[in-house]
Amino acid sequence: WGECDPANAVYTPWFAEYVISAVMLFYEHLAGEGFEAMKTRFGIDLPTRGLRFDFVGTLQPDQLFDMTVTVGELRTRSY
Repeated sequence: WGECDPANAVYTPWFAEYVISAVMLFYEHLAGEGFEAMKTRFGIDLPTRGLRFDFVGTLQPDQLFDMTVTVGELRTRSY
């Protein structure tokens, strides 16, 4: 309930946390180890310059939802 406003709709900033959590789970799935261990072993972090959301409705507490996280492009340099 701490993620919601008085109308029981999820606060917008929480969606960024949901995305970051999904990315970390994806990395863990690829590497077969925890994200923190992988960061240390490969010397990487979460390089994110920006996030964009397309809201099509409100999210209520305990409501299940589908989320898609995509990679815009793969590059050889940062930003």
